[in-house]
Amino acid sequence: MTRKEHLMARKRFLTSILLISIIAVLFLPVYTNLYLYPAFTKHLLADAEDSAKQLASHLANYIKEPENDLGYEHITNDVMEEVNEMLVDFGCEKVKIFAPSGEIIYSTDPEDIGTINTKDYFKPVVKEGTDYTTVVKKNNLTTEGRMVTVDVIETYVPLMFGERIVGASEVYFEITEHRKNIETLVRQSSVIVILITTILLMAVFSTLYRLNKSMLAREQAEKELSCHRDQLEELINERTIELREANIQLQADIKKRQLAEKALRESEEKYRGLIETASEAIIVIDYESRKIIDVNRKGLELLGRSADEIIGMHHSQIHPSDETEKYTWLFKKSATYLSPPDIAYHVLNKDGSRIPVEISTSIMELEGRKIIQGIFRDLREKIKLEEEIQKAQRLESAGVLAGGMAHDFNNLLTSILGNVSLAKVFADPEGKVYERLTETEKAVMRAKNLTQQLLTFAKGGVPVTRTVDLSDTIVESAEFALRGAILKCVYQIAENLWPVEADLGQISQVIHNLVINAYHSMPNGGSCRVEAQNILNRDAASIPLPEGRYVKISVQDFGSGILPEHLNKIFDPFFTTKRSGTGLGLPTAYSIIKKHGGLLTVDSEVGKGSIFHIFLPASDKTELPAAKNKTYPGLITGKGRILLMDDEEFLLEMTTELLQHLGYTVETAKDGKEALDLYKKGLTSGQKHTVVIMDLTIPGGMGGKETIRELKKIDPDAKTIVSSGYATDPILSNFKEYGFDAMLPKPYEVEELAKILHKVIHLSD
Repeated sequence: MTRKEHLMARKRFLTSILLISIIAVLFLPVYTNLYLYPAFTKHLLADAEDSAKQLASHLANYIKEPENDLGYEHITNDVMEEVNEMLVDFGCEKVKIFAPSGEIIYSTDPEDIGTINTKDYFKPVVKEGTDYTTVVKKNNLTTEGRMVTVDVIETYVPLMFGERIVGASEVYFEITEHRKNIETLVRQSSVIVILITTILLMAVFSTLYRLNKSMLAREQAEKELSCHRDQLEELINERTIELREANIQLQADIKKRQLAEKALRESEEKYRGLIETASEAIIVIDYESRKIIDVNRKGLELLGRSADEIIGMHHSQIHPSDETEKYTWLFKKSATYLSPPDIAYHVLNKDGSRIPVEISTSIMELEGRKIIQGIFRDLREKIKLEEEIQKAQRLESAGVLAGGMAHDFNNLLTSILGNVSLAKVFADPEGKVYERLTETEKAVMRAKNLTQQLLTFAKGGVPVTRTVDLSDTIVESAEFALRGAILKCVYQIAENLWPVEADLGQISQVIHNLVINAYHSMPNGGSCRVEAQNILNRDAASIPLPEGRYVKISVQDFGSGILPEHLNKIFDPFFTTKRSGTGLGLPTAYSIIKKHGGLLTVDSEVGKGSIFHIFLPASDKTELPAAKNKTYPGLITGKGRILLMDDEEFLLEMTTELLQHLGYTVETAKDGKEALDLYKKGLTSGQKHTVVIMDLTIPGGMGGKETIRELKKIDPDAKTIVSSGYATDPILSNFKEYGFDAMLPKPYEVEELAKILHKVIHLSD
């Protein structure tokens, strides 16, 4: 393009600017009235609506939450005083409070009280929780039909407690002064724009004048330049030769630079790839300005922000304000620094939460400037894991204590039950004493189930199973769980319920836990359903268990239900939604049923309740153990020498008397060493002990586990019974693997002792 063409183009451009400026001056009034003024009004409406919501929320703090709808009785002196203060503090022209029916139960204008608002715009406010806002100009009627002498904004907002709408409030904000201010601002803006446009027009006119003058001068200059053209062409030829040589050198330099840039680009891409794929948050900060210039994906996740939000922020903005000194000190350290473990560092997430982190920093050069690269390790999972470990340790300690208590309690129950059994032997079966002893015996057996639950909590023990009918256990466990509660159970137990191979104590704990869970979901009372039925599983797709016969037990509540996102977590240890919960009830129940070869499932619908299903394999045995409420004259007696080992003196005395009553000769020992010595003496004297009954746990001495090993060395054919107050100890479940012939969990009844002794004595060699 020639210089003349350039000047012509410039002239056209300036002319266009002149025309645009004239159009802008003409368009300004239209823009002001059609867009700018309505925009200010819309903003004013939104601001008034927000203020009304805040006032409604503020008023709710002074109104006692009604059980149903808002009424006159809820308008206290405190409410009226607060409304009068709001008139002054927030510039309100009038305030009203409505019941859901539309009746005005309070107004700063007493004449309004008692009238009812039946307008269509009011109904969504109290039914759907929507807001209604309108502007009423001076000397016009409001929506309620009142003439106003000033400009006001009329706003209706619902009064809410939580998600419940109990009424509505109406607030009139006087905006006369605001409208005047807006009009003044618009007029001033218009004047400023017109003034600026006028100055711009004058500048354009002046430039056009000088441009025309330059074009005339240019024609004269072109004539002079023509004279010098030939001279320049000669000089250009000379310079062309020089430039050609310089160009060759330049091409070589460019090639070197391109290679260097390629290497730098590859290095930066590699660096970027490493940062983006890093498992830790990485934030890059400019050393001089202390502003963030880069952040990786993990860093965005850690801070809960986008890259556009973070880049350009000062590094202190991502940390709590009360920790500023720590981060200032961190930047003053040497080139490489790892934050010490005894100093807590935090970053702020966008939601305001403080996230504990470990920070390591390094100083490096990037694109010619010094930067600080910080690696932020999120410590939340680590801290959570440590807390869970501490919780598990506390639970383990509680479990040890519970196990010890249950063991000692079982020893006491064994003594009580034994003495009751002896007393029943000498009591008249038709008398009142015998009846009271029988009731005492039942109470001891219920206490036995309680200690069984303590032991299951302590050790999560392997079930000690036997063939049982669960009908009575289901009802007794549910009733025991709800003793003193306002929740009731409705039972539907099938007749002829199939027997199962189960540990009654552990199954009782499962029913107890599920019913307690139902009680927690229905704190205001009601009823839960407990059902038991026989089912045939013919398709593993419906129930993920082998085909066969099962007893199905269902516990259903009609409470709040379980959130869908929590359903797959409720059987996880320590997961709980209760403030006081341990998160062990359902996991323990799930573990117990799984160890019984069964399945525990749950179905739930939020707002309607939950139902837990237990599936237990039915037993192939048709005969159940004989009922225990029988008289003792039919006890199985026998003959032989019994060696009894226990560390509790009162148990030795009571059990000795029981055994003697059954016809046996008894010799006692307080630990394994004494028992082995007595057994050896019996062998050498020709008076071998028929059966050895040994306690599993002997504090400070040799217990049953160690004694059986030594005894089998002395006499491989020795007949032994293991007994323990730790009814869930794995040795009781697998007693044969340890060399015992039978097991006898404490507490036990006299007929149980007699039956097991008879069975062991008559074992074939």
